Amino acid sequence: MVKLIRLYSNFNLRTEHKGSIILIGNFDGLHLGHQKLFALAQHYKKKYSLKIGVLTFEPMPKMYFNKNIKNFRISNKKQKMDLLNKFKVDFVIVKKFDKKFSKIKSKKIIKNI
Repeated sequence: MVKLIRLYSNFNLRTEHKGSIILIGNFDGLHLGHQKLFALAQHYKKKYSLKIGVLTFEPMPKMYFNKNIKNFRISNKKQKMDLLNKFKVDFVIVKKFDKKFSKIKSKKIIKNI
């Protein structure tokens, strides 16, 4: 049976997902670098009994900043979720990427999640 990944559209995570490992990026296709990150996350997941979450953005920042790019995706949303499921991700935060969010400092984002 395929486990369903919990989807969030904001940082209001369930208690069970707080204090998790969070990987940040588009993860549009999982290249070798991504695969290494997920392997490392799996190691820490087992060692410390943690959950693994992914923070990704919609639209992709590259598409937001360059309006001439209509589609920069390798995979659609379902394909992305299928890939993340293969790497045993427990939840995904799909954050709306807009002007307001683009102004937030990375330290503040990390502190909030």
